[in-house]
Amino acid sequence: MNLLTSQSISSVVLVEDHQLMRECLVRRLSDLSSLTVVGDYGSAEDFLAAFPQGPGSSVCLIDLNLPKMSGLALIADGVRQWPGFAAVAVTVWDHVRYAAQALQAGALGYVTKASPFSELVEAIQSASRGQKYICTEVARALKAHALYRTMDPVISSLSDREFEVFTLLGKGRAPKEIANELGVNYKTVSTYRARVMEKLQMKSNVDLIRLALEVDGQINRS
Repeated sequence: MNLLTSQSISSVVLVEDHQLMRECLVRRLSDLSSLTVVGDYGSAEDFLAAFPQGPGSSVCLIDLNLPKMSGLALIADGVRQWPGFAAVAVTVWDHVRYAAQALQAGALGYVTKASPFSELVEAIQSASRGQKYICTEVARALKAHALYRTMDPVISSLSDREFEVFTLLGKGRAPKEIANELGVNYKTVSTYRARVMEKLQMKSNVDLIRLALEVDGQINRS
């Protein structure tokens, strides 16, 4: 069954620097009979050279982590230069701050590379109508980010970064894994964890992780 309806867009442009990922996406998208991939590029510069007047009505799937000019900068420039520019950020980054930055730059969609292909299709459909779409994984994280501010005042006293570390602990991540996910060193994570323990008056790591698990459960049930 075709995933795109007759009301969906007919063209997509892909900007992705990893060739294997780019070729796989082009192949999958080309399998959809009502959709045409009109171009795929390995950098923002190649994309801009190909579309000096903009991509028209095509939905642009843009990796945020591009060489030289970033995907975030490309999205912001496209929105500024071309009325109706429709971009969907497609990225490995699943953290709230990256999604917020992309949406603030003007992206109509945000999909992680860990998302099901069907979510990418939904993002394309939504962007073609001028509507926003955020993949389930990131939408849940954004919900958690907003929800925690209405919870226990002590928990809401955590900074965004402290709460990010706190919630990752609640998902069972080890400090080294958190450091890798956040792109910081292990000592930085340890510092944030210590601040969280102090603010929440936790006496041990076990108590901290237990509370983080409870909060994560409340968020997922809400």
